[in-house]
Amino acid sequence: TKDIVLLLAMGSSDENDSQPVIDLFSFLKKILGKNIKLHIISGTRLAVSNHIVKTEEELKGLYGKLGLPEHLAAIDAKRNETLLQSCNELGRELTN
Repeated sequence: TKDIVLLLAMGSSDENDSQPVIDLFSFLKKILGKNIKLHIISGTRLAVSNHIVKTEEELKGLYGKLGLPEHLAAIDAKRNETLLQSCNELGRELTN
C-alpha cells in the first residue's frame, strides 16, 4: 500500500475552498489503483507563517490586524492544536 498525504493550509475560513484539490487527489487515487491510501488534513484561516503554532493571545492580536473577529482566536487556537496532533499521529502511523 502506498500512502498519499495531502496537507492543506488555507488562508480561507471556508473548508469548501479545498474541495477542488481534494477532488483532484481523489481522482488520482482512483487512477493509481487499489493500493493507494489518501490521508487528508486540512486547516483553515492559516494566513501567516507559523500561524498554526500561535497562542490564543497571539491570534487575537493577529486577527485584529487582519480584520477578523477576535473571538475566533480561542476557537482557532484549540482547532490548530488538534490539527497539529492529527499530523503528529498520522506521521507516527505512517512511519511504523
